[in-house]
Formats: sequence, structure tokens, C-alpha cells
Amino acid sequence: MRVSTCRAGIPRILIDTSWSPVSVGLSAAAVGYSNVTAIVAGLVSNNRLNFVANNTTMGGDPAYGIVKTLQINFTLGGTNRTQSFAEDSTVNIGANGQTLTIIQALYGNQAFLSRMWTASAGRRDGTRALF
Repeated sequence: MRVSTCRAGIPRILIDTSWSPVSVGLSAAAVGYSNVTAIVAGLVSNNRLNFVANNTTMGGDPAYGIVKTLQINFTLGGTNRTQSFAEDSTVNIGANGQTLTIIQALYGNQAFLSRMWTASAGRRDGTRALF
């Protein structure tokens, strides 16, 4: 994790793909999502993902009373991709014998995840800007 300053002088926390809210002293309840990368990577079978994204599969409810989203950053056949899945929808990724590698998976409050992923779009250094 690194802290940098944007043009407006506002501090930003830059994180790598293994970041979790606990690493900066935040609870999942405070931000409303969980890093579920290990869970999703464990669900890969024969370079495919096929499961229902819900609180049970994702190891708990990080944002009680709020509809959650699962966002998965992955490579498929050497191409980086990101897909989002609504809570209780079926995740089906992988086909044609291409290698599937999970880079990061986050599950929780859609509003927070959308801000986080939008802020990180276009970054060349592989980090994500939270604020």
C-alpha cells in the first residue's frame, strides 16, 4: 500500500490487488464489502467458474440489508477483463480451453465498489486508487 497526493492535494491510498479493508484498519462493515479473491479462485475448476454469487458462497454478508455486487478482475486467455454480477446471479466465466486466472474479487456494496473501480480505471501501474 502506498499513499500519494492527487493534483488537488488530496491524499489517496493506492493499493495492490491483494488489498483488503483490514490492511488499512477498516472493517468490512465500515466499507460494506469483502475481498473474496481466495474464495473465487478456489471455485475455479478446469479453467471455469460456475456458481451463484450470494452471501453463503462468498463467506458472509458484508453489507447487511443492501443488495450486493460481485466484481471479478481476471485474465482469460491472456486478456485482462472485469465483470460484475448482481447478488444471487449465476457467475459463468471461461470457455474454449482458455486459461482463467482470478486477479481480484470483491463482494459487497455496489455503490462503494463502483466508485473504487471507476477511480482505478486507466491506471497503468496496476494499483487501485480508493479515494
